[in-house]
Amino acid sequence: MFLLVVGHNTRFRSLQPIFRRSIEVISRYFKAVLYDVGELRGEMIRPPSSNIHPKIQENNRFNPYFKDCIGAIDGTYVMARVPANISAAFRGRRDDAKGVKNDKGFKEIHIVQAAKALTKIVGYDVTTTQVTNHLRKWKIRYQRIEKLRLLSGALWDDDQKMIVLEDQHYLGHTQDTPKDAEFLNTPLVNYE
Repeated sequence: MFLLVVGHNTRFRSLQPIFRRSIEVISRYFKAVLYDVGELRGEMIRPPSSNIHPKIQENNRFNPYFKDCIGAIDGTYVMARVPANISAAFRGRRDDAKGVKNDKGFKEIHIVQAAKALTKIVGYDVTTTQVTNHLRKWKIRYQRIEKLRLLSGALWDDDQKMIVLEDQHYLGHTQDTPKDAEFLNTPLVNYE
């Protein structure tokens, strides 16, 4: 019963016909097992470490961005996607975990700050809408690049920051999707 509820998000009402027990009995035993599992926390749950994993510390792609990640499992960083309506429950609770992103993108205050800074640099008024549109454009470009990096037969040249395909594969792919030609076999400008 406990594993079905915890592992598969099954409701007590759904367990009633399976185990032929009342909801009250299922609830009582669920709470008892949950309490016993909680008693094992000292032996089974390791407190989070403040050390930066060597794989992140040595890699320039990860170090400035993932050095403060919270909740790593055995030093392995796992990408997780949860529904937006419950995403707050999965965020870190440390005081220094302020972050600059929410579930819909950058916070409004940071977009305003970017618009003000750009206004000073370029010499004319830059609106928050323009900043948001550029962020959206770059996010789409980055997603396309990451998708192309996962192509079968694609190699990544880290020195030149480019996705390399063999000539035959390149020709076949660009005939099917000509928009991808700008990202293949040429260095990616502003990748870093």
